Amino acid sequence: MDKQLRGQIIDAAIGMYARQGLKFTMQDIANEMHISKKTIYTEFTSKEELLLAVVDDGFANIYREKAAVIRDGSLSPREKLKKVMIAMPDEYRLIDFGRMDGLKEKYPEVYDQVRMYLQTGWEPTLRLIAEGKRDGWIRESANIGILQTMFTASIEAFIRGDSAGESYTEALNDMMDILLDGITV
Repeated sequence: MDKQLRGQIIDAAIGMYARQGLKFTMQDIANEMHISKKTIYTEFTSKEELLLAVVDDGFANIYREKAAVIRDGSLSPREKLKKVMIAMPDEYRLIDFGRMDGLKEKYPEVYDQVRMYLQTGWEPTLRLIAEGKRDGWIRESANIGILQTMFTASIEAFIRGDSAGESYTEALNDMMDILLDGITV
């Protein structure tokens, strides 16, 4: 397996997704990369396998972003919590994740992989919440299981395109403001 070629194909797929949503084909990627479709199939046996690799790569980058936020000494604990919960590497900020309509129906394994990532990897967030409870800026009675459910359900809704006309990034920020501040004045 050629790691460099594999990475280039994943990057091309991310770019295609950013422009076309899930409608891109393996031939589109081959054309953009000036390689044969057969070359792509030496690395990925199907579009679904490629999408799984894109999801894995994306969440690996999100986890690196979360680690960088945790290390950032210039942020308050509250700012860290918000940034960790909605961590998004720069290369993904222009992608409209609301264009994933049909993912569950067309690529159920990819959809399940996204859900698995959304439901796991909470350790940095849970550490910050525990610190917040200890330091008194998060209510001791805050139900973290409910928070996780609300967060995950919101992300899934945004992926379906249910973000009230906002971009994915705007919807994430508004969601976090409501989760952290509530809706009262």
